[in-house]
Amino acid sequence: KERVKTALSYLQANQQTKVIVTGGKGSDEEISEAEAAYRFLRKEGIKKNRIIKEDQSTSTFENFTFTKQKVDIQHKKVVLVSSDFHLFRASIIAKRQGFDVYPLGAKTPNSIKLQAYFREYAAILKTWLFDK
Repeated sequence: KERVKTALSYLQANQQTKVIVTGGKGSDEEISEAEAAYRFLRKEGIKKNRIIKEDQSTSTFENFTFTKQKVDIQHKKVVLVSSDFHLFRASIIAKRQGFDVYPLGAKTPNSIKLQAYFREYAAILKTWLFDK
């Protein structure tokens, strides 16, 4: 929720900007992450023509891979909105795939901060080794 709220603030301040909402549907979820973000942004007044959905990805690497297949944004400036703990790794993955990234962090809720940072350290190692 914090990520989409951060994106909303940016979109409200930058009226010509489009947004790509990403994320697939987990086995225990009724809708995809992309659909949930889409619904939130629409409810908050962001017009349909400003929102592009990528709803098949199951990882950060796939977020960027599938986004490139939907929209030709390679070598263009993109604002990457993600959780603050995740921006370092997500930026590495995006840059490796040709994105010119400007990170914008969303606050990580205190209730998940310790677990999120611990998991992210392991994921950074995986990224260095495999996400090329």
